[in-house]
Amino acid sequence: MLTRRQFKKISFWSLFLSGLKGCVNVNITDVKLNADASPELFILWERGYLSVENQGILQLVEQWQLHTGKKVNLKLVSDEFIEKSLKEILKNPNNGKEPNIVFSITFNKIIAPLLAWEDKLLDLSEVIEPIASNFQPDVLPQVRYQNRVLGDRSFYALPIGQSDAYIHYWKNSLAEIGYKDSDIPQEWHQFWQFWQTAQTKLRSRQHPEIYGLGLCMSASGFDTTAAFQLFLDAYNVAIVNHQQDFVLGDTKNRQQFIEAIAEFTNLYRQGYVPPEALEWSGSGNNNAFLNHQILMTVNMTLSIPRSQKLENNQYNQSATKRYRDIGTLTTYPKKIDGTTLQVPKVLNQILVIKHQHQSKDTLEFLHYLLQPNHLQRLIDGFNGRILPTIPQLLKNSLWQDPRDHHSAAALTIYNQSRLPEYEKLHPVWSQIYIQQLWAQIFHRVIQANASPTQAADWAIEQIRNIWHSFEKKP
Repeated sequence: MLTRRQFKKISFWSLFLSGLKGCVNVNITDVKLNADASPELFILWERGYLSVENQGILQLVEQWQLHTGKKVNLKLVSDEFIEKSLKEILKNPNNGKEPNIVFSITFNKIIAPLLAWEDKLLDLSEVIEPIASNFQPDVLPQVRYQNRVLGDRSFYALPIGQSDAYIHYWKNSLAEIGYKDSDIPQEWHQFWQFWQTAQTKLRSRQHPEIYGLGLCMSASGFDTTAAFQLFLDAYNVAIVNHQQDFVLGDTKNRQQFIEAIAEFTNLYRQGYVPPEALEWSGSGNNNAFLNHQILMTVNMTLSIPRSQKLENNQYNQSATKRYRDIGTLTTYPKKIDGTTLQVPKVLNQILVIKHQHQSKDTLEFLHYLLQPNHLQRLIDGFNGRILPTIPQLLKNSLWQDPRDHHSAAALTIYNQSRLPEYEKLHPVWSQIYIQQLWAQIFHRVIQANASPTQAADWAIEQIRNIWHSFEKKP
């Protein structure tokens, strides 16, 4: 079985060789760091897990170089490298090593509010506004970040794709104990009890080590945040409101926060989440799922099933079977009050770092990238891991194949309207993630035996202090 970690290794060497063969003008290994003193356009781009995922940006850069005669310094790197680079820009700005353009699938969304607040990002209104009507309606409000230095709110990121929180599960394992997809409940508490019952039944059928729930609880990657966000929304917990007031400490909100923490951590303490979930890396739940160690998991892209969608030949028959055996929920459980759960979404954003001497090549390249046929090629290059933010780009075989239940599920979730997530437009959200406060809560309850009330009050105090440090409120 080919795991995500193995895919990483394969993709690195495939990318290196393909770069040597077909993209000799694109420098993917050596980066000239002093971008301000160089005619080059310096781009950091998150490297895909398969070489095919990198071809979109590689081809676009090569064609732009041929079209303009200008040189691009492109580096395809891990998401961890991008996280480190953007944090360094916050700590040590204008050091001559900043890229012009940065793209990542998840981390850009997390740090963008903080970078915009500190006036480290270029306003991209002139790129976005001429094509604003092309975007899905609820997308652009999610990138109108606030700039404390200039005192404005504007488009400080370019959202080219989106990733939703998907719930994947093993259909064949459920069938083994007599369950069908339609048996998965829609009520909140019954939904989570279903996977607990399934674990008990599977363990009685010669699967003694399987866990019903693959909920990430570690301080690594974004899946911990995505999983807990489901619980926060189910309990109607809010950090801020649309007036940008801090509300997490309000009496009713605090109680709902405590209850969400208690239910989430109890699933671990009662033995339905594997012990390793406290230490999983960003790909930990992917590997555990593909190895049948867990029955279901929450993941922020379609990377789990898409990793099994390989060329249809005699060597890939086991992967093809796994692709069919993996289920992707189209309907999420209702909130505790019976209303619709808001599925977490991450906009996959391009950020443009603000330089003292801004190169006009930066915006010219973005205009080139946003030409419909170019953006289509770029999004298609992700091989279905993320969806475009422009619905017109969904009209191709990748998403319109009725036989592909993963694509059908993704489109159903994609088309659900969502309210703006106000706290994620504020730099307090960046700090919650950077400090991994959710994971710290879980570890306090599970490892330090703090009560959910104690952990909630500790978190409220931490977030309130972060909030006040930005807003300078008493």
